[in-house]
Amino acid sequence: MNFLDIKTVLFVHAVIDIVCTLMILLLWRQNRRRFPGLLLLVYTFVFMTVSLTLIGLRGIIPDLISIIFANFLLVTGVFLCYAGLERFVAQKSSHTFDYLLLMVYAVAQVYFTYVLPDLATRIFLSSSTMLIFSIQGLWLMLRRVPPYVRRYTLEVGLSFGAYALVNAIRALEVIAGPHPANHLLRSGNFQAIMLIAYQMMFVVFTYTIILMINKRLNLEIQSQESKFSKIFQSSPSCIIITGVSDG
Repeated sequence: MNFLDIKTVLFVHAVIDIVCTLMILLLWRQNRRRFPGLLLLVYTFVFMTVSLTLIGLRGIIPDLISIIFANFLLVTGVFLCYAGLERFVAQKSSHTFDYLLLMVYAVAQVYFTYVLPDLATRIFLSSSTMLIFSIQGLWLMLRRVPPYVRRYTLEVGLSFGAYALVNAIRALEVIAGPHPANHLLRSGNFQAIMLIAYQMMFVVFTYTIILMINKRLNLEIQSQESKFSKIFQSSPSCIIITGVSDG
């Protein structure tokens, strides 16, 4: 017996995603000239919101849009998040493997949608691909960045780890058990629980992104204050600070 309606879960997920996207969009507007990579994060949130909306419309719109295009947007969004965070922490790397992975994923989605329709395989492909990008994000935030940068990337790295864990569980479940239903909206309670877990991770990830940017802002302010304080204290000349408003 299914006690969770997947369509309702997807609808709630999409609404929460819209709110989170607006928050990230506001954060980008305030800091777009200060930190690189934030625009890619905006694309990530937009892609995921659109993706969940299209998946929820399955059966109403063509499968090409609700399955292939929607899932490709979802996976691409995770990749763009990883690429945007690389720019944010000034760590460059080649994305040849990632581009190839996205191409293979798109072809496989088409094959297992039209040639050999198989929901379980599509779920496994999506979970595995997002697992790979999540592990890359985890490694970036916790290992590739210098130690002093980890002071504000730690929480994002841990959220990547949680996201990787959810994807791993979902992929392993596909391998472990039979899946008679070949339609996501009728796939049962486990898939509904996984979607709720994704929803929770999305909210946590939004919070950690905001926290990371605020921490970096605070560290940069402290650094500037320390620099000017040292200049002021070590100057051999007399320094007077005046303001136009009060004379």
